[in-house]
Amino acid sequence: VWVTSCVNKCWETMPTDDCPFDDSFEESMPVDSDDEDSAIFDRLFSTDFEDESILLQLSTDEELPQKVLNFQNFCAKRGLQSDSGSHYEYVCGLINLTQKLSQLEDNAIIDLWIKSDKQSANCVLTEMFEFLPDCYIDASLPKFIDLSQIDHTLRMTFYEYLCFVVCQLMPTLSDNHLSFVEQTLFDNLLSEDYVCHQLAADVLCFIARFSHPSPLCYQLCSVLMSLSVDIDHSLLPNTTALLNRLLPFLKSSELDYLIRDYDLFTHSKVWCLLNVSRVLSLQDISQTVAKFDRLRYKQ
Repeated sequence: VWVTSCVNKCWETMPTDDCPFDDSFEESMPVDSDDEDSAIFDRLFSTDFEDESILLQLSTDEELPQKVLNFQNFCAKRGLQSDSGSHYEYVCGLINLTQKLSQLEDNAIIDLWIKSDKQSANCVLTEMFEFLPDCYIDASLPKFIDLSQIDHTLRMTFYEYLCFVVCQLMPTLSDNHLSFVEQTLFDNLLSEDYVCHQLAADVLCFIARFSHPSPLCYQLCSVLMSLSVDIDHSLLPNTTALLNRLLPFLKSSELDYLIRDYDLFTHSKVWCLLNVSRVLSLQDISQTVAKFDRLRYKQ
């Protein structure tokens, strides 16, 4: 009888549609911001590139760059030691984040993540270059990235994935970003760190060959020749290695312009490091040297 009366009493006091459950307790429960931020880090830095909700958050939360582009925050949210041992995980996360940014078509949003002429003190590209030096071993060894969420048959080393994603980002950038991105790439091309200058060279080579509406090989070769004249001799291999990659893609007329503007004698310290035999026959080289030799004697 007691049990029956208790059940009846409970049934009588059960809320109906007209009197819903009181959810004030649930609404008043505080949300742990640390847990929320950790979840955002996990989703932004993951290889799940079909998560539309995180892409939407990238497009709407203007405070994200300040939170995410911060190594100390990353270590705190992941429970990692904030030392060089965590740099590899951080850079991998930045690469995945950059891959997600490449899917956005809103330049105003990309401005928040890539410094432009207008705004943004944060830049995912400079953040990546800052922590790359401690990833030298990871970039040098055939260390493969787990990309099974994209394709079970896809295998890419850490450096291949890094280079692929940064190059993929370049065509999505607007004119607002170009001057800063170019300056960043040239600064790192002259870096003494091997991984930084190799990545900068690979990306500049990609831009020179595949830029639209026309390739920029000649323009970049001209800039590199001017740069090579003024830099320290120890950094010449950084610029001449990239020049050697670009020279075969010049038209014959462009090569003539380059030789005319940067003659073989005045700029001999640069030309002697270039493999001109890849673009000129021995006869062409002899004729070119003879022509500039005559000009030198006339002077």
